[in-house]
Amino acid sequence: MAAIRPILRTLASGTSAFCLFALAVAAQDDAGGMLIRLGVEQRFEYGDNLGLDIPEEGTTALASTALSFALISETRTQSFILESGADLRFEDGPAGSDIGIMDPRVNLRYRRDAANSSLSLSGYYRESEVDYLRPLEDFVNEDGVIELPEDLADLNGSGTRIGFGASAGLELGTSAPLGLQLRAGFSGLDYRDVTDLDLVPIRRSNAGATVRLRFSPVSEGRIALDRKLYDAEDPEQTYRETTSVSAGYSHELSSRAVLDLSLGYSVIDSEEFGVTTREEGADAGLSLDYAMPNGSASAEFTASTTQDGTRLELTFGRSLDLPTGALSARLGLTQPEGGDVELIGGLSWRRDLPTGRLTASVERAVKATNQDEQRLTTFVSLGYDHDINAVSGIGLDMSYALIEESGVPGSDDRASLTARYSRDLTPDWAMNLGLAYQMREETGERSDSLSVFLTLGRSFDFRP
Repeated sequence: MAAIRPILRTLASGTSAFCLFALAVAAQDDAGGMLIRLGVEQRFEYGDNLGLDIPEEGTTALASTALSFALISETRTQSFILESGADLRFEDGPAGSDIGIMDPRVNLRYRRDAANSSLSLSGYYRESEVDYLRPLEDFVNEDGVIELPEDLADLNGSGTRIGFGASAGLELGTSAPLGLQLRAGFSGLDYRDVTDLDLVPIRRSNAGATVRLRFSPVSEGRIALDRKLYDAEDPEQTYRETTSVSAGYSHELSSRAVLDLSLGYSVIDSEEFGVTTREEGADAGLSLDYAMPNGSASAEFTASTTQDGTRLELTFGRSLDLPTGALSARLGLTQPEGGDVELIGGLSWRRDLPTGRLTASVERAVKATNQDEQRLTTFVSLGYDHDINAVSGIGLDMSYALIEESGVPGSDDRASLTARYSRDLTPDWAMNLGLAYQMREETGERSDSLSVFLTLGRSFDFRP
């Protein structure tokens, strides 16, 4: 486990900087209010092989106290959200007993809209212990959807995973005939004391600009320039520069149909073992969106240049607004340079029940890994929630992920199943009691984990 003192220094310096910025935002004279939210959650967990090690380890008992702080300020023209937290964790496992401050995290989002411009800023920092990280559950975006981490296939063993990043965007002339968009950002992954040697530090950065010209109320043109950098501390010492330029045109064919066309060119310079290679080619995109009385339909074709050549994709989509939920589906084909044609797509379904909700989603897509390689990822999730009465309920969540390399035998499989009972003990305190199962299989070797957990928590909201 990580030492306490370096984490405390990180939290202190990061919190000081964010608080200064928060005070500056709060001091602005604008209509709105500020909300401070304090949270505390106590979790007890007991199970076998919680780190999904191969060969399997023994049983582990965990007790962790999670403290969180959030500062939220929203007005008519701006929003500011600062979230931070850390866990005090006690562990008694096969390697002995230990206690320390774990999983410090900070997340910042700021946006301001003016009459003819907008500014957005965001940043995050998070440490996670690989032993107890649940990749199919812990990575949730702002919309509550699980986004699989790019290093999913290598999140094995023990150690600390450190993720960080920041981004900024400025748009000028949002309602003018001529507009300009500027964007920049960076992100990275660091690892400390990890046992899986495939977990190597990486850095990504990007910068770009788009000039937008509105020809009429129904048609618009754009010219974009983007530059991306990728740097990895892997054995190959991989370094990659991607420069892209493109021109696009969007036109409303009718009150329901929108056609978008783009053409561009990309140059990718890759360096491995000190040897530089170049891949370049044309990029193209064509899409059609059609609004319907009960949803929408879409079709899209793209040809994009990657470090391995040109990748072609063709997809068709349909979304439906149902009386008791929603349904959206997307189906298509993709083909990399010199590779086989693969089926891709997705399905998202939600059904609202009289006493609960049923959800299901399936996604099969080509995604970049932490080693900047293209992998075919299949992700399936199912969820069921049932309200027993006004203060209690049960839930069941299942997730499955499959990572494959096109044309290469072997895969990485992960599965997660959680059954829980929830109850509001008081108007402020909530309890969750559950059973969790995890599975990982790689190159024919399988590892399982079964655990039982109990959580007690609440949050305090007040306005200064």
